[in-house]
Amino acid sequence: MTATLLSAAVMVAGACTGGGADKDGGEAAQACTSPGVTQDAVKVGVMYPDTGPFSSSFQGFRGGITARFALENSRGGVHGREISTIWADDQASADSNRTEAQRLVEGEQVFSVVEASVAEGSSAQYLEEQGVPVTGVGPSVAWTQHRNMFTWSSLLSQGAVTSAWGQIAHNLGGTRAAVLAVVGVPSSQELATTIAASMQREGIQTVYQNLQLDPLLSMTTLARAIASSKADIVTGVITPEIWAGLAPALRAQGAQITVPLFPNGYDKETLRSGGSAYAGMYVAQVTAPFELQLPAHQEFYAALTQYAPEVSTQQGQLALNGWLAADLMLRGLNAAGACPTRDGFIGALRSVLQYDAGGLVRPAANLTDYTLPSACLNLVRVDSSGQNFEVVGDAPICGQVQPVS
Repeated sequence: MTATLLSAAVMVAGACTGGGADKDGGEAAQACTSPGVTQDAVKVGVMYPDTGPFSSSFQGFRGGITARFALENSRGGVHGREISTIWADDQASADSNRTEAQRLVEGEQVFSVVEASVAEGSSAQYLEEQGVPVTGVGPSVAWTQHRNMFTWSSLLSQGAVTSAWGQIAHNLGGTRAAVLAVVGVPSSQELATTIAASMQREGIQTVYQNLQLDPLLSMTTLARAIASSKADIVTGVITPEIWAGLAPALRAQGAQITVPLFPNGYDKETLRSGGSAYAGMYVAQVTAPFELQLPAHQEFYAALTQYAPEVSTQQGQLALNGWLAADLMLRGLNAAGACPTRDGFIGALRSVLQYDAGGLVRPAANLTDYTLPSACLNLVRVDSSGQNFEVVGDAPICGQVQPVS
């Protein structure tokens, strides 16, 4: 369905007068006219699927955002302004994503939006036309098509692919790939296709493909098809729960899978629920593995404990994604100055050559060129007990970013 974009609402200026030093003890917060900016606060919208079929996949994201903003507010905020959040539930629905974005911008008058969804493409054009800065997880191609959308993890690009996925699979001994994606999630299919293209550049053939995988499909039927293809790699974008069911079914069918490689599933809670089924699974992501125990990890854990105790598993990819989405928003607000404008935010953040969030993004992301995918991936593996992750290699695997034919 094609939505008719609503005309831009008249933005009500926040009245700002008088005192209050900024967090560095310097000049008082200035009188500003940007939407969502008052003397004491900056209003930020947060949009993600809090309910609906994908809500469980985003558990922890809200906690990560809450913790990062609360920590900043405890330090005095940004230029003397507290971060105030307005939450929006898009239910992972295209229609809801679009209408909730309009509600945040036109109804709630937010300055900017933090977002994680599988439907963010529905509101992307609208938010760019309104000039609204957006930070968040970058699972879809939309993040490389809009100048106002910022992420540390562009896994997809319309015109390019990193060879890192193929390099990883090749180095682990893989030669023939089965590529899977979950039905009803366009970004899942896009990323699975991108991973397959990366592997093809390393001479790895796709011998089986199912990009409309129904979670209710018999795992025995799927395993039989993969085993018949003689694949030794299983990759793409599926839920950890699907892999937990598929892995034993593949063994029962005699499949020799040496490289189960996915971009998701890096969560200690996942291992607790799945047991030994996850043993040997590889996960590649752009963030520094928790097992490195960096100072920035310790700050993240401490903030979750204090401000988001409902997050039961601190070593979770989604909670870290929420933390980084909020941190990137804070970086832009700081760079935008004491009287931020949306244009100023976008221009300032687009000039950042290295964003690493204290080492959590490894290597640092270059925010000046948003049209290309991330070149490098950090690799972890589930150990033989199925209970722990372990880091593979001493550094990220960095591929060549190459045009998609």
